[in-house]
Parts: sequence; C-alpha cells; structure tokens
Amino acid sequence: MSSRTWGASVWWGGLVALIGLALGVWATGDLLQRRAEPRPLTVDEAASLLQSGEDLDYVRLVDLDVRCGGQRALGKLAYAEGRGTGWKQEVLVELDLDRACEDIARAATGAVRAPTPMMRKYLTPADDEHVMVLQPLEPVGWLLAVGLGLLGLGGWAVRSGLQPTPSLNLPRPGARKLDAPGPAPDLGDPYRSTEGDQPLLTRPLRASNRWRRRQLGRSGLVLLFAVLSIVGSTAWAISFGTDAARRHRVWDHGVLGSHVEVTGEQRSRGFVFRTTALDVHYTDANGDRHDAKVDYMSLSTGLDRSSDPVVRYDPADHDSIAISWAMDDDRGRLWLALLGSGTLLVFGLGAFAFNIRRLRTLAGIREIVRSEAKEVLLTVIGTTRQVARGDHIATVYTLELPGGRRLETTCAHDRPPFFLDVAQTRVLGLRHPTRKELVVALECDLGPLEVDGDESHRVRSRHKANLERERQRQQQ
Repeated sequence: MSSRTWGASVWWGGLVALIGLALGVWATGDLLQRRAEPRPLTVDEAASLLQSGEDLDYVRLVDLDVRCGGQRALGKLAYAEGRGTGWKQEVLVELDLDRACEDIARAATGAVRAPTPMMRKYLTPADDEHVMVLQPLEPVGWLLAVGLGLLGLGGWAVRSGLQPTPSLNLPRPGARKLDAPGPAPDLGDPYRSTEGDQPLLTRPLRASNRWRRRQLGRSGLVLLFAVLSIVGSTAWAISFGTDAARRHRVWDHGVLGSHVEVTGEQRSRGFVFRTTALDVHYTDANGDRHDAKVDYMSLSTGLDRSSDPVVRYDPADHDSIAISWAMDDDRGRLWLALLGSGTLLVFGLGAFAFNIRRLRTLAGIREIVRSEAKEVLLTVIGTTRQVARGDHIATVYTLELPGGRRLETTCAHDRPPFFLDVAQTRVLGLRHPTRKELVVALECDLGPLEVDGDESHRVRSRHKANLERERQRQQQ
C-alpha cells in the first residue's frame, strides 16, 4: 500500500479555477463593453453625475483640454492637468509609461472617478471638492489570457486530484507472507452463470434499510456542509460589500472632521493576516468631540502612518466614520474577502458536486439490487490508502472484472469489501443483468444487502465448494 492525500489538490485546484473564471468573466465583460461607443459628456456634466453617486466607467469628455507640458506627481503616479470649457472643474488625467500624454488627451476616454484616499493626502480640502480623475482604459487582453491559464491549471489540478494512482497490493502490516494469487479459474461465462455452479448469495436479494439510512445520512451531512459553505460565502461577500459601500459613501459625501487623534494597534495573525483596532477621536463642524472605533482584518503589510489621519463622518451618525489610514488599506480588505468567500464557495460547490455524484452512485446500487443481479468475482490488483493528519481513514481498491475491465471503490478503514479468501485478493460483487457498466462491490457485512448473521460464512463456504468442483472438473 502507499499513502496519499489528494484532497488539498482538489480544493486548491478548484479555488485557482474559480479565480481564473472570475478574471476571464470580468475581462470578457470589459471587452464587450468597449465595443460600444463611450458616453459623451462635458466635464461639468461628468462632475455633476459623479457627485450624485453615478458610476462613470466608460465616458468621453468632449470638452477636455489637457496641458501635457507639465505633469503633477501625486504619490507614485503622474497626472496631467486639464479643464473643461467652464473651467470650474479640474481633471487629473492619469498617465503611464507606455502611452504618450498627447494620445491620452486626444482620446479623453476612460473611467471618471473621485480622488482616491491616497491622492487626497496631497490635495487641500478646497481643491478636493473641484477635482476628479480620468483613468484611461487599460488593455485587458492579457488579463483574459491569465484567467484562461488559471482556469486550465485549476482544472488540471482537480482532475489530477480526483484520479488517485493505484499502487501494488502488498501485505498488510502483521499479515503472514502469501504467494501471489494465481489467475482466476475459467468458468465459461465470466459472470459465474455456468450450469451446475451453486450461487453464492441466497435469493431473492433484498436491499438493507439500515445501509440505505446510513448512506443517506452521510449524504445529508455533505449537503448540509455544502449549503452552509455557500451561505457563508454569500454572507461574507454581502457583508463586505455593504460595509465597503458605507465607507466610501461616508468618505465621498461625509463632513470633514478636525483635531483628529487616533490610538490603537495592528497585530499580525499568521504570515499575512492582520487585525486592526483603532480608537478615533475627532471634532465635528459644531465643535463637539466624538469617539468612534474602527475594527477590521485584512491582507496587508500594515498601516501607512507617515501622513496625518483624515476623518470624514456622517452627520446623521457620528459613529459612522471613514479614516484615511483604513481607506488606504481597502485593497487588503478586498483580497481577504475574495480569499475567504471564494474558498468557502469552492468548498461548497465541490461538496455539492460530490454529493450529486454520490447520490447517483447510490441510485445505481439500488437499481442493481432490485434487478436480477448476477454475481461477479473481482480481483484486487491495487490499493491506495487515504490519510488525513497521519490517520488512515479510507482505502481505494482497484478491482478487475473478468475480461479486463477495471473499477475503483472507496471503503472506510473499518469497513473493507467482502473478501472471499484469506489473502484478500478476491471480492464478491453484483452486476446489473443488462447494464454491464453497473457493478457494485459488496461490503464486509454484505451491504447493501439485507442478510442474517450467518450469511457471510455460507457465502464463503459455497465459494470454496465451487472452486473444488471446478478443480475436479478440470482434472477429469
């Protein structure tokens, strides 16, 4: 036997495939959006719509006049200054190294946004109200290629994880050394319907209600886990989205606080997780002092405390605030939400798919038992142990039917298949009389059949008698 744990490959492969699918869908949607004509707006119209809360993801500023002679640096990015016909609103056009400022100014097309928290550090409160940012469209073809690559890589990992490699069938620890099993006797019909051979099982066959309840109970637990994982993923995503929308609404439309004092700490959890707990004290426009708390977890390198904190608050709820330090950490909070909700979603969908496959298998087994099932001898040609945290939890048996066809069955460590010999090389199975692809290996207590306590002994005795009769027949 060989030890192998392949569950992580399936789950992480599914997570990578899910991330690749999300990137591919986002990039495809962006490419489809760009096929349409951008929305034409003047600078003043764009500013008015932006202040009303409308998203301007794909517009063309028809009256934008950009001065490319000088550039303005805000943080690590460079911007060209521009204005519209009314000269009331300033537009900062984001620049990059791959495109000339003149080309960007000529197109004047992209997404119009309010200044980011990082940019507001370099703007005065007066300028903040009359500045917006034009972000030119960036190529997304490479993002689509990355998404498709991640989707293929994740699919390959899932497929590899779902196909455990069988190993040699070596003796179990403590068992005596046995000779390799010889070839199965030629019984004419490979499904043991030779005239004169005694059937091994007492007819008619009946399905065990206890076995059925046990299998359905396990499927119910798997389904419950799937539902809880999917609900947890959805709740996490909704909670993050609601909180993020509230923060940005307060930051974009809230009132600027003064005399800000911040105390608190940020702690590392593991390698990349960080928890932040801040106590914020500020003065509102009426001169009243207020206290608020900011608590969250993120994936980040830490708060940037090199600049003074800026606080904006909701006049209707002074506990609802947005602080610049936390706004700069929005990307880390987003990545944590994507990682957490995505992992739960992959687990849930994987468990749901596994449960559907399991229920289909159970339906096939019940159909075999209800039919005039034929007995078949299965030869064990390999086993693979499944290990979790060092404990042997299950074994995958690779079985061969007469004629060369192979199948795999997974049995719990304490419930092996029904072996017909001491060497554990022959397993008794049942096959559907007409649908030969439906084959089930019986469990150690002859499950899923309803039998009495002595049936196992009688089956093995009949098997020995059949082999003896066949041996005598071949000697004659």
